Amino acid sequence: MEEKSQYSEIIKNAKKYGSISIGVLACIRTLERNTAQMVFLGNDIDDNAIIDNISILAKQKGTPIFLDLSCTELGQSAGIAVGASSVSITNFGISPIYQSFDITSLVKTKLVNSVIPYIYRVETVLRFREKFIQYITDGEKQGTLRLGYRIPSNNVLPIVSMPDDCICGYVKILEVQWLKFHEVANRDDILHCEWPHEYETILYEMKAVYDRFTEDSQITYYRFAYIGEKP
Repeated sequence: MEEKSQYSEIIKNAKKYGSISIGVLACIRTLERNTAQMVFLGNDIDDNAIIDNISILAKQKGTPIFLDLSCTELGQSAGIAVGASSVSITNFGISPIYQSFDITSLVKTKLVNSVIPYIYRVETVLRFREKFIQYITDGEKQGTLRLGYRIPSNNVLPIVSMPDDCICGYVKILEVQWLKFHEVANRDDILHCEWPHEYETILYEMKAVYDRFTEDSQITYYRFAYIGEKP
């Protein structure tokens, strides 16, 4: 899938499963309110002031911004009959991100950060502190939260215990979602798959692992199934 199609799919999925805002003023509001997770500007906008203002604001907020689609393409992706000068994604929704990309192809050709440059890491293994391994193998823990936007290198990954780096089996990735941590509080599906299951306890664990972690931190949620040995 070519670059433009990737971006278009991101917008279409967010509109279908999450939420988007369309137009310059709406885009600025989402940035000012810290609800924008990703911003797209039409690459044929003829008003440089709009580009400069939104670009500066997005940089201040640490929000990824892209100028790869035309206004017509943005409008089509957002599902409207006219062009759109800007689109802001405020919620990616419950659509499995994993299904939006030909991830294996991207990883093999080392194009991940040119096609989806906001990716923080490509996971080749999933590392867990030793105390969590038993809960995974018993099926009690069927998900994990990681800091930043991440993708798996394949749909089957080894799980590794820390600190000895011992492979303890394999999991099949069933779903990948990007969201902000505070959204987890209202996601019973995520809390049910995580262990521990309580939001405050998970927040405590995340702060213990990641420096400067807050409830506004961008995270990746993996839902998986333990399959034991590699198939």
